[in-house]
Amino acid sequence: MDLLDERAKGQDKNLTQDADLSKWGELGNLVQLPLDYPKAPIVEAILQIHVTPADTLAVDDLQTLLTAEDGYGPAEQAIAFDGEVSLVDTEVINKVEASKVGYIFRRHDLKRVVQAHRDSFIFSWLPPYEHWKQFSEEALDHWTRYQRTAQPSSVQSIGVRTINKIPLPDRATELKDYVRISVDVPAYLPQALASMFSQVRVPLSMFGAIATITSVLQPRSDGTQGPPELILDIDIQKSLSLDLADVGFHESLLGALQEARDAKNFVFEACITDATRGLISK
Repeated sequence: MDLLDERAKGQDKNLTQDADLSKWGELGNLVQLPLDYPKAPIVEAILQIHVTPADTLAVDDLQTLLTAEDGYGPAEQAIAFDGEVSLVDTEVINKVEASKVGYIFRRHDLKRVVQAHRDSFIFSWLPPYEHWKQFSEEALDHWTRYQRTAQPSSVQSIGVRTINKIPLPDRATELKDYVRISVDVPAYLPQALASMFSQVRVPLSMFGAIATITSVLQPRSDGTQGPPELILDIDIQKSLSLDLADVGFHESLLGALQEARDAKNFVFEACITDATRGLISK
């Protein structure tokens, strides 16, 4: 059974009435199934696969991973900076060095971005987001091409990340009415927030993963008047040790991706309230 057949077999199992919510605890008894919102607030979905690179791989081998025939523009160099800046006797000493770590490919309509690094593969889907099925299939198609070119020996970790923009109503409200991650404002101060930033990392032992949850309340990005924008950024990282030479590699990778996706859905549902569900269900 090839990778596409496995995808079709296991796709979207937790979007049906038979979804396995056994790892969700009390939350599993509260959510309404299926977890499929007509107005999904995802503004960027990202799949990350970190690998052990082949010793023979040169960074420039990745330059032609995607071409104009694939609908992508010219490869852009991905640069990493390493080093330090120090002050010695009032003299600034700069020891920062730049190195090329891979290439970035942008689709002509700017709705997809693929990053091919020596030690990682990253796929980004920009608006409009459709569904996990389309997102994961396209991401894994590009991963297969990366795998053939880079020939890594193993997968060390995977990540599933979604950046959500929740449309707050056009009236003054308390943030906690829409998201369960907030900040405590002293009771003597007005409770309406103009801006906010918070970030927490939560171990999810039931999924074998770690969630980094970032919430940002910011002025509207289009510059218009109105309620601020609420950004809920959920990043699930799952450590693995998958040998690409193993017969069951593809099945193991697909299973890990599904579990990371389940963890992402669990965190999202845990963070929002019924008021938010109402906003994205209409």
